[in-house]
Amino acid sequence: MPYLYHATNKANLLGIRDVGMAPASRRPASRALGATQQNRIDKRESKRLAGFKTFLKKLAEQGYAHRTILQSAVRVKIAFSNRDFAEVEEIPYAPGADIPENKGLVAANADLEDILAAYISELQRARVPFDDDLMDERQTRLDARAKLANKEQKPLAKDLPNLNKMARAKPLLDIAYWLIDTLDLSRYHSHFLSELSCAYQELVADNEQEITRHRVYLFAESQFRVEYASYATHIASGQYDALAILRVDLAHVVSPMVDASQGNAATTKETISAGQIEYKIGVPLAAVQDGSAFVGGWSLLRDYVLPIVMPDPSVASSSRVDGLDQ
Repeated sequence: MPYLYHATNKANLLGIRDVGMAPASRRPASRALGATQQNRIDKRESKRLAGFKTFLKKLAEQGYAHRTILQSAVRVKIAFSNRDFAEVEEIPYAPGADIPENKGLVAANADLEDILAAYISELQRARVPFDDDLMDERQTRLDARAKLANKEQKPLAKDLPNLNKMARAKPLLDIAYWLIDTLDLSRYHSHFLSELSCAYQELVADNEQEITRHRVYLFAESQFRVEYASYATHIASGQYDALAILRVDLAHVVSPMVDASQGNAATTKETISAGQIEYKIGVPLAAVQDGSAFVGGWSLLRDYVLPIVMPDPSVASSSRVDGLDQ
């Protein structure tokens, strides 16, 4: 049977040896943050800003210039229903299997669209001005799409290319998108769209973290080669000496399922005992990428013993002067 692989901070090896590779909800607290938790911390601000810019682009499509929106104090209630929170359609793991639906994420996105629709309605009620050029372009696209969809008044064949071009036209929007991408939004923390982005990103992260709490994640060799550098960054700050690789025969993974968030991992809700796990410590990135790390030199995790660090004699002797510790 093929092997599946998992990366962890080597500080966690003793705990995994003692209780097995278990979901976070069924094991003692780890000595080091998991990849999901660390990734959430590392990317919280960048995701907030990216979401903020996405909202500004959506409003540009409605005819609102970003500078107008950033000056606006319009607000609506931010309320997510938490429907289907952390609910995932379970699909048995197999190469090429469909990615299961993350029902909590689908519900969050639906709520987000409702909140944005309410915000746009409030902008209109407050008579926040449109940008004339963006609004003209939006209307041109809508008119062209309406003519293409009108079956009773089908456009002439010679007019179709121009209508299709108009329906897709977005030269001004492209410029607006580019300008939005160049914005420094770090000083707009109190803006409604910043708060909405933060609330949405935290809900999505909570949803994912709750899913991962109840599952163990493992990768096929081909995917592990791709993911290893990312795990090193989030688990061990890029220090491969602090990283351990675990491998498990697929036959020892109970009811493996496809991962909803990545689609390239196998997950299980059941604990994998240390007797079925092999490990390596401090594997460099090059060895994983060229495949040499997967060949030999594996040790059984159940036999793992924390290395005893002996003091360097030269350091120990130099730390004493005239028989006194310095």
